[in-house]
Amino acid sequence: MTDVTPIFDEEYLEGLVSHFDDSAFQSSFNNYERPDSEQLVQLKLGSMLGYEKWVSGLEPDVANLATSNQVEPASRVFDRWLAYVVTAYPHRPVELRDLFLMSTSALWARRPTELRHVLRLGPISAIIDLAASSDQGWPSRVREAVSRALMLVARQSGRGDVENARSCLNELRNLQRLAEVDWLKEAERPQQTALELLALYHCAQATDLLP
Repeated sequence: MTDVTPIFDEEYLEGLVSHFDDSAFQSSFNNYERPDSEQLVQLKLGSMLGYEKWVSGLEPDVANLATSNQVEPASRVFDRWLAYVVTAYPHRPVELRDLFLMSTSALWARRPTELRHVLRLGPISAIIDLAASSDQGWPSRVREAVSRALMLVARQSGRGDVENARSCLNELRNLQRLAEVDWLKEAERPQQTALELLALYHCAQATDLLP
């Protein structure tokens, strides 16, 4: 079982980021050892924890990044996710949610070029392009559609990415009226679910504004 105690240690996590960054550099010279699986799990959990901490410090009425004091914290979060994703994907499954958290922190940190490079890696692109499942609950479908749309726009492999992102969001809007009301009626925590959906819809609106 993975020791989760170190995920609360900022210095330890920064050390992991540096270690995996060095390993990625060495891999370009074919001098690469398989990453420690426990350390990878620790870095992922630490990245998730750092993301939650960063998001909790955001002001709800921030109009633009230029007036935000959270760019530097977002950059640290992105560094962790970047180190995790780049190190993990050749050895263990990377989830769409991992890529979404990496992408949102990168965009807030104003580091779209680095993000685009990672999203264009073959195995990462395959995760983004994977067909969505229609068997999921409504919030999961919203989360997946918004995540894919955001990353397609950020990836910008061609005009098709932007068009596919719009298609994802248009399909979501068409289904919204049919599925959302019934889902909220059946949800165990309707207020919490409604707030989560609202946050995702705001993210979808932001995706429309990305270049």
